[in-house]
Amino acid sequence: MKDWQPSLRNQVIRNSIVINLAKLDTGFFKRFDINIDAILSLIDSSKYQYKDQETSDKRIQLIQQTFIMGYSPLELDKLIIQSVETSLSISAESEFIKKGEILNQREQETSIIEEIRSLGKPYYSSFGDSEQEIVNEIITFLEENNFDLSISQFEQIEKFASVIELDISHYEKSLLKNMLKTLEPHYLDDLNAFKVKLRKYPDLEAYLEEKKNQYQQTLDITIALKKIINSNTQSISPWLKADIEFLNNSTIDEYCQWLQEGDPDLYSMVRQFLALGLPASQKLEQAICSLAKSSNLNKIRAKFIYNIDIYNISNNEH
Repeated sequence: MKDWQPSLRNQVIRNSIVINLAKLDTGFFKRFDINIDAILSLIDSSKYQYKDQETSDKRIQLIQQTFIMGYSPLELDKLIIQSVETSLSISAESEFIKKGEILNQREQETSIIEEIRSLGKPYYSSFGDSEQEIVNEIITFLEENNFDLSISQFEQIEKFASVIELDISHYEKSLLKNMLKTLEPHYLDDLNAFKVKLRKYPDLEAYLEEKKNQYQQTLDITIALKKIINSNTQSISPWLKADIEFLNNSTIDEYCQWLQEGDPDLYSMVRQFLALGLPASQKLEQAICSLAKSSNLNKIRAKFIYNIDIYNISNNEH
């Protein structure tokens, strides 16, 4: 919690104070008519129906009162209430941290968006000599937030910087380098967003190639195939291309071994693999035929599970 955005951290503290008072201080309830049930009604209003004007007015009054006290509903509040009533279990503590991190990420993104918008104020708000002010604000913002920016957000700042001919390319390179260092295979779509930008920095392009080579070392047929099958992207990312190349470069013997080792999802994977129409799909079919020739059981499997008749294929080859 110490690393959370100050605004979120302070809101958690304010909410905790109000919740503790509502739960433990009878004088608080007598004075404001606010208890835990009232707090719960603010957290999840869908469970509380106000059928008449009187109860609706009471709800409005409750919202106004708690707002003045500094309370604002958070997804963490039910866990805070639980911590007042009894100590949190390990799983509840883990849930609190997880939900808090999600809220913190949202808060950070919102804060960055607001700060980016404010960078343009000296430019739009007057014809005064504010060039140095703009420079200082941009540099200060990048020093504090550069690694938290997306490519599109950085490009917004570039537009402000270009107006005053401020070169921020070293911040761009630093951002790209950090993205590559922290890149995981499941972030592969992000690579397409800044592929063109990497061309300005050959050393970063080389670093990306090294990451791709390292990634290929982690692959086996099952991993590569599942990544391709589960991919929803319309474009072929560098990582997805590496998966396809790995499968195409695998040998018939390797596919035979893979089929013999088996997998709970083998039927589904093989059917989808054959339908992909890759060079690797042809190798897989040849591997199935090879195994079908080795035993009567495998011949039956090939024909009735995967609709591969080794006699028809043999006749077609002749």
